[in-house]
Amino acid sequence: MTVSPTELDDFTRAFSSRVDSGESLTAVLGTLATTATNPTLSQAAADLVNDLRGGATLSQGMAKHPSVFDDEYRTVIRRGEATGRLDDALRILA
Repeated sequence: MTVSPTELDDFTRAFSSRVDSGESLTAVLGTLATTATNPTLSQAAADLVNDLRGGATLSQGMAKHPSVFDDEYRTVIRRGEATGRLDDALRILA
């Protein structure tokens, strides 16, 4: 199943909002994995939790799901990681 732009926008807004509130990435993604209505997006979020717990960066985990997170999306995330401003990167994407 593909992820529509609207579904990704909703996911990103929720992701950004919860990260801004101080929740950990794994907690936020774990919640999003169980609440996403699109099975592809839900599985991608669950995989990201496992990747992060395994020591990968968020952008590395997202690279495993190019049909969900395209190059532009991952580039913004990578820049946020590099500058320590992932919260700002998520706001840009949202």
